[in-house]
Amino acid sequence: MKNSSYFGLAALVLVALLALFNAAYTVGQTEQALVLRFGEPVPGRSLVTAPGLHFKVPFVENVSFFDNRILDLETAKQEVLASDNNRIEVDAFLRYRIVAPLQDARHEGVEIGGGGLGRRRSLRVRVWL
Repeated sequence: MKNSSYFGLAALVLVALLALFNAAYTVGQTEQALVLRFGEPVPGRSLVTAPGLHFKVPFVENVSFFDNRILDLETAKQEVLASDNNRIEVDAFLRYRIVAPLQDARHEGVEIGGGGLGRRRSLRVRVWL
């Protein structure tokens, strides 16, 4: 009888540790986090900008992380034929920052990235030209 009670206690401790590790998340100094409950922002604490250790409801809430820094997107040089049949090389880049992930959390996403490898996310970005 003692072995089954030890096994039950060990299983309970294991489940409690699993729930605790699933409840904690860390926001870095260059990140912001968006807490979603069943795909919708959590009222009152959905956007976390303060760095450090934070907690969520395990198995119910998910956290998406976004970078606070100015991000770069560069394309490879491409050779283009101009209208006067001159070949020119085009090199482009984009600098952007995610400014409002919470406002766009319910809208359909746009693809950021090249070659079809970008993740679909709904973002509002500020672009410097």
